[in-house]
Amino acid sequence: MRPSDIEILHCPRCHGSLTLTTLDVENGNVVNGVLRCPACSKSYPILNHVCIFLTDAERDALLSPEEKRLATALCPGGEGLEGLPLDQRHTHAGRNWAYQFADAFPVDRRRLENIDGFWGETAFFKFCGLDKGAMADKTLAVFCGGTGREAWHLCRTGAQRIIVLDLGGHIGCLPALLAEHLDKLVLIRCDVMRHPIKSGTCAVAICDHALQHIPDYAGAYRAMAETTVSGGLISICVYSFENNWPMTHVVEPAKRVLHLLPVQALRVLALVPAGLIWLYQTVLCGSVGLVFPRLSAMLPWNQLFSLWLRDGFGKIWEACFDLLHAPVSYHFNQTEVANLATDTGLRVLSLEMVNKTMWTMVSEKV
Repeated sequence: MRPSDIEILHCPRCHGSLTLTTLDVENGNVVNGVLRCPACSKSYPILNHVCIFLTDAERDALLSPEEKRLATALCPGGEGLEGLPLDQRHTHAGRNWAYQFADAFPVDRRRLENIDGFWGETAFFKFCGLDKGAMADKTLAVFCGGTGREAWHLCRTGAQRIIVLDLGGHIGCLPALLAEHLDKLVLIRCDVMRHPIKSGTCAVAICDHALQHIPDYAGAYRAMAETTVSGGLISICVYSFENNWPMTHVVEPAKRVLHLLPVQALRVLALVPAGLIWLYQTVLCGSVGLVFPRLSAMLPWNQLFSLWLRDGFGKIWEACFDLLHAPVSYHFNQTEVANLATDTGLRVLSLEMVNKTMWTMVSEKV
């Protein structure tokens, strides 16, 4: 972040204005420092370009030993958002996704530059339902964007500023992944329900493939909407209830047993469904497609699996692992998705099913 980016932030505890003390600056970007709230005397560290707005309990549960040491050195009073309840499902998810995207399946430039793959530009703008050309010179917010996929592609639209929020530690990988765009980025580690973005800051707020993993998804959606200006856009892409019976009737009930296993064991176990999907897609769908292309396109989940396959078997394995370990995974029917917008007082601009397994909705703040 740039020192001037402090103008869009406030204390999530009392909404007071923040002051910035910079300790390390590179090319005008704050690397390490402290954000302080004079009104309530709370302090929030900035570690390796990432602003840490976690509760005391979240810091204890989610920060690495080295991060805790640095945070304590910068904020020796142990400041944070004390006294707030810890949602174990949420912190469990933060740890799991940090393991997935920082350790087990890190997102790299090769995958992001595969324009037609799952991580590529084409799929991203299809999932978010937004016009790439309409992002120029705007302030954008990406909720649960710690993988860097959204920020990577948005940085190439001419956006003025991109705010990325995530609870998991994988957000700490973004300064290296997006090194040439740090002057555009504001990286924030927080619970999206207690974010520090001032109301009416952003032209667009995006949450892609993540809202279904937040226990209070309706509250998170309202939090997204609050950050946008009048006429601003809110984009979400969520799991659909329609066409997803293997998830709703098999995987989700099985999690009662699966989640007794450590996340590392689930990564190995995910090889089983990944292998079956690879065989289904390459042998059955591939063979049918050679003879009957139209029939192949109608086979169940062919659109989704073929998108995964463009990034190789590793993407199929990662996707299966993602589906197995997620502590919370809600599947929305069409009406429920639309109600998120209407119940928040927003106008639905578009609501479309993507790959027959996801709902993409773009709404406008009126």
